[in-house]
Amino acid sequence: MRKALIVDDEMLSVRMVSRIIDWEKYGVRICAAAEDGMDALEQFEIHRPDLILTDIRMPRMDGLEFIQKVKEKKPETEFILISGYADFSYVKRAMEMGCSHYILKPVDEAELETAVRFLIDKMDKKERQEEILEENQRIKVRRQLSRFMRTGGSQAEALRLMEQIPEEFSVYRLAGIMIEENSINDYVELDSRLTVGMEVLENRLEEDLNRKRR
Repeated sequence: MRKALIVDDEMLSVRMVSRIIDWEKYGVRICAAAEDGMDALEQFEIHRPDLILTDIRMPRMDGLEFIQKVKEKKPETEFILISGYADFSYVKRAMEMGCSHYILKPVDEAELETAVRFLIDKMDKKERQEEILEENQRIKVRRQLSRFMRTGGSQAEALRLMEQIPEEFSVYRLAGIMIEENSINDYVELDSRLTVGMEVLENRLEEDLNRKRR
């Protein structure tokens, strides 16, 4: 479930936004609320929300400065601006920082729901694309590793193979360590032994990568 943070110095507005739509319907949980940008930054560090609904004019730190600081820490965070002022200079600056939705108070239920649905769909699509890219890269690395182990090679070649494996797939370097510490003949002597060994290794790698995704 994704997490949302509400930032507004008016508690009545916070309560209204948190109840006006069925957040669970979109797989979202309100994780926290904050009354200004400084407090919101603290809550952001604790919860790392995916979606933030923030007012613009607030004490200590306004919404635009808050958005900028969050984007520096977690650029993929999505924002919905909620304000009682139709100040289009704020809208322009917010859009330049990647905010696509600006809602005036009092918040309209349908307008908020449309914005939330759009951003959740956007996040889902991006997540699916990243999963496809990751899976394609994983298949490429797995084939490369399997080909190396089946054809044999020196320890120097094993080290070069490890250097070619992207950092995000560093768990696959376990295989490189195995190759370094054992004679390559151990892997190519019997194809059946190799097949079993690769299956065990791949299962371990899959479990590790799935844990990292969660």
